[in-house]
Amino acid sequence: MAAEATHTDTRTAVAGGARLLLSGVGMEFPQPHTGQTLTALEGIDLEVTPGEFIAIVGPSGCGKTTLLRLIAGMTAPTAGTIAVGDSTAASARTGFVFQQASLYPWRTVLRNVAFGMELRTRTPNRHERSRRAVRRQAQDLIRLVGLEGFEDYYPHQISGGMQQRANLARALAIAPELLLMDEPFSALDAQTREELQIELQRIAVQTNTTTVFVTHDIGEAVYLADRVVILTGRPGQVRKVLSCPTPRPRPLAYQVSDEFMALRNAAWELVHSN
Repeated sequence: MAAEATHTDTRTAVAGGARLLLSGVGMEFPQPHTGQTLTALEGIDLEVTPGEFIAIVGPSGCGKTTLLRLIAGMTAPTAGTIAVGDSTAASARTGFVFQQASLYPWRTVLRNVAFGMELRTRTPNRHERSRRAVRRQAQDLIRLVGLEGFEDYYPHQISGGMQQRANLARALAIAPELLLMDEPFSALDAQTREELQIELQRIAVQTNTTTVFVTHDIGEAVYLADRVVILTGRPGQVRKVLSCPTPRPRPLAYQVSDEFMALRNAAWELVHSN
């Protein structure tokens, strides 16, 4: 049976966030069978300040995940530029949390998190001092995400929510300038999802990591983000950016506040309008 963790607060050394700047970003995909191109994104201009948390919502197929992949440097845009601090998207230090847990099944929670540090240094930890330092830092991150006591568990021995906590710890292990999250809670049950929304707010504030969060859930976007970026249907363009004034982290009670209701309704109308 998969176990569930309780949270133990801690402080850890995670680098603060970088400024993200998108200027005129567009993306086209060739369609070999027709000889035409599909325009997925067009004219995206967006600035995200260091430590800011933004959420991206929009109609299905509007290019949300494509935009996230461009920001991650996985693919180069066909138009415009993306800068993360003083770096290009491809060379920036970026953590990515996917919709499905992507832990290595043959590694324990501790060794999965430590793998993020191996990526950061790009060298194996052959020396005992290095191994001890990596283990200590990995344990700090495990405490940060509320998984203390589960360091030696394998992914199949823990719940989906705990796997996503471990994924988040591994993403933070590279000390990212930018944290990207692609619907990370969509496969979880409602209670676990709510718990992780609370935890993510705490961690994002504590680490001051610049975060871009893609979701289909408009309420989730308003609850978590400093600003909600609303895209049009394809080709995806920025229709509107809504500011969420209440400081993070926000209590659950925020979700029944007048501010939350007004922002969620405004965002819903923008997403579903032609």
